Amino acid sequence: MKSVVYKIAISISVIILTLLISQQLSLSNPLDVYKPVAKFSLSLKWWGMSAYGTMEVIRNDKVKEQDVILVSSQTKELSGLLRFIVKLLRIYKGSNTFDSYIDTKTGLPVRYEVYKLKDDGTKKLNDHVYFDRKNKRITSYDDNSTILSNVQPDIQDIFSGFLNLIRMFNTEDFYIGKQFGFNLYLYKETGKLDMRVISQKIVDGNKVYTLKVDKLPDVFKYPASATFDVVEKGGLKLPTKGTCTIDFPISNINIDGELTLPN
Repeated sequence: MKSVVYKIAISISVIILTLLISQQLSLSNPLDVYKPVAKFSLSLKWWGMSAYGTMEVIRNDKVKEQDVILVSSQTKELSGLLRFIVKLLRIYKGSNTFDSYIDTKTGLPVRYEVYKLKDDGTKKLNDHVYFDRKNKRITSYDDNSTILSNVQPDIQDIFSGFLNLIRMFNTEDFYIGKQFGFNLYLYKETGKLDMRVISQKIVDGNKVYTLKVDKLPDVFKYPASATFDVVEKGGLKLPTKGTCTIDFPISNINIDGELTLPN
């Protein structure tokens, strides 16, 4: 069985796209998402059941003499049927904390740590890597052994990828047919996340673009796709609500998400 360290937070984020951004926080610049005050609250909903998580820019830091920001994401434990579904999809292995150290000049991660944070403050480590871009490698942060070689120069973890998407949405042209994408590090593997703008409309005086991801990376046991909206408001384009569809053998599962930016 293919082992994947990600729990529901990774599906929240690999499904970046099942998100709703509340306009409680006024972003004057897409790079504001890299400021230490930026904090996101995330949730997934399915048949009235929910899973919750947070994603927060914690502080400025250094990794091997390189200036970075620490972005940390944490999730709540699941229970009942939703936990069963997540296990069935093979996207659960107990990790509840995901730390991404990101170079804000490039938007690319330098270090990525995945672990279960226990109640007593101790950690059970599941993944801890360093992005050695000079040598096109992903290595163990602890012993420098090679995990993957000949990796793509733009390789992201899912959390740096999410923030970089917001930056791309606001610095590149946006039109029907426009494509966005990046290479993605998944536990000891790489994948590709590609999306394209498929429609545009006006809602309440604001431009709303719909984007589609035909195939999410192979994190799931079953094929998955997603559609989501990006709203242009106040001069900024921000992702909004959408749906991830998982092709389950009996019937499709649609998962909706919500993301808020509190004051």
